[in-house]
Amino acid sequence: MDATVAKAGRSDELSRPSATSDALEVAHANQVEEKQSDGRPNRKRIDGLLDGFLLLEASHSEFPDQAHKVRLSDKGICKVLEEDLSYFPRLCFADLSENKIGLHELVNLQALEELRLQCNSLETIPSWRVPAPFPQLVILDLSYNALTSEAFAQLAAIPRLRELDLTCNNLGEIPPNMADFQQLEILLLSNNSLKNEECLLSLSRAPRLRELDASENHFCRIPEDAVFPRLEWFSLVKNRIAKQEDVEALLYSPELQQVLLYENP
Repeated sequence: MDATVAKAGRSDELSRPSATSDALEVAHANQVEEKQSDGRPNRKRIDGLLDGFLLLEASHSEFPDQAHKVRLSDKGICKVLEEDLSYFPRLCFADLSENKIGLHELVNLQALEELRLQCNSLETIPSWRVPAPFPQLVILDLSYNALTSEAFAQLAAIPRLRELDLTCNNLGEIPPNMADFQQLEILLLSNNSLKNEECLLSLSRAPRLRELDASENHFCRIPEDAVFPRLEWFSLVKNRIAKQEDVEALLYSPELQQVLLYENP
């Protein structure tokens, strides 16, 4: 074989788009507005839309199946072309904070391990369309939204969820299904207007919980039945605990090493 021909063949093979790239091109055929001078399609960016091409650009990758991380904080995103997300089978990290994106709109990102969605004006999480959403997700940041206790309960369906940040939401109470958070180890609940003893009883049912931030709430005491089997670190800073007797029940949590109580009455 001629060396020049062989070299050209290898070059063509290296430059050939992946199957996922081809599929993404087909999926966006209806967005072609005009043609460039060389005949290639020229697509017009739709403001506020998270689609495959925006993800590809943000990941600094040539093809969708090469993308691993994206950072698209504060980009004015308010719509998601959900079908495009399935073309990114290796995208494991996404920072989409300070937009207006619903968590349920991202379920086609099946490889996500860490997702940041703080400050997205989230109030609810609809029922999942699939039985085990985000099968690889370990770390989820939903802080500074407006989520309710009902929305919190929906997160138990995420099978590998280990770290959850719900700081500064509108929980008001804790859902009764905390036992369903089988892998949850770190939970941040600061500033959620929590006050009922039943909230602490519910939290004690999370079987693997190691770190719990319940600061800046309205707890007055720890109920006797609230025994945390794995808890090691507990922040009750800026609550309404007035005396030592109010937290003595924590002595029965076998793994507890540190409790923060400053700025209480």
